[in-house]
Amino acid sequence: MMSRNQLLEDAIARDVPSDAHVLIGILPWGLGHATRCVPIIEALQKKQFLITIFTGRESYVLLKERFPTTKIVNAYLPPVCLKGNSITLHLLRNLPILLIYWIKSQIFIRKEMKYSGKQVLISDNFPGFYSSKARLNIYITHQIRIINRNLRVSGLFSWLHQQIWKKYDLCWIPDDPKIRLAGKMSAPPSIKYRYIGLLSRFNLQKIDNPESKQILILLSGPEPHRTNLETQLIKSMGKLYPKDVTVVRGIAENAGNGMTFPDHWKVFDLLQEIQLEKEIRNAGTIITRCGYTTLMELYQTDARIIFIPTPGQSEQNYLASTIAKNDNSFLILQAKIESDLMNLL
Repeated sequence: MMSRNQLLEDAIARDVPSDAHVLIGILPWGLGHATRCVPIIEALQKKQFLITIFTGRESYVLLKERFPTTKIVNAYLPPVCLKGNSITLHLLRNLPILLIYWIKSQIFIRKEMKYSGKQVLISDNFPGFYSSKARLNIYITHQIRIINRNLRVSGLFSWLHQQIWKKYDLCWIPDDPKIRLAGKMSAPPSIKYRYIGLLSRFNLQKIDNPESKQILILLSGPEPHRTNLETQLIKSMGKLYPKDVTVVRGIAENAGNGMTFPDHWKVFDLLQEIQLEKEIRNAGTIITRCGYTTLMELYQTDARIIFIPTPGQSEQNYLASTIAKNDNSFLILQAKIESDLMNLL
């Protein structure tokens, strides 16, 4: 297997003109899109590209702290709502929000492109982050195929997603063709694609304390599911589990919701890479969602991982059930936390 960032570096060398002004649109649904873009931004900076980032919400906070000298535009984007378990209802309910995303991104792009024709646009699943006047439009996704238990729904949404990414000049797939961590989802399309490797902020090949009894809880994703999981974990573990627990809530600083945590828990809203990597290295057990970015970042850890897929997100159920076949990974449904979690701990 190639070095950690070799596929990404090769893609940038082949696809991005050396004098380009790179505009990156990052979907602010949870933190996954922002964190997986960190290695991309670092690789572009290494080549001394001029970069402007367009995002919002917690993604803006995380990236602004990580890249303080980079131009990052806070678009003040509204949150999505993912109540219920129907992907169709999720889409219909959020159509007005997606329209706002598209309008704001187009205003930003036109302003940035007004005085120059050197822009290369990179969209990490950001709807509408595209311009026919750009030198190159690149779309980042691991979901070439949308996973759903209903094959008709899977086929329909895969086709709808294809209508988005096929208008781009190129599709960058964050996966390694020799590993295929995303399984069926990252199967190569027929045209215009390039694998850019597993994107991670961390190098976890050496584990500081593989026998640790510490527990790390990594929360992320859209509301209300993030808060619902947080509430359930406090209820299930707060009084019954006396060992060291660290929680990374995945929310903007001081954006708390009045949640009360056990006194012996260490609680953080967000952590930057160095601190978070240290917590991962010290953890014996990690409890987390099964977002694809999380999988890429935890791929090399030796810790026991308990995956709790976000309700209604078939992708996470698919990934969790696939990864849980490994000896050190486990799948728990959110509805069965109280009955199943303590048995594993």
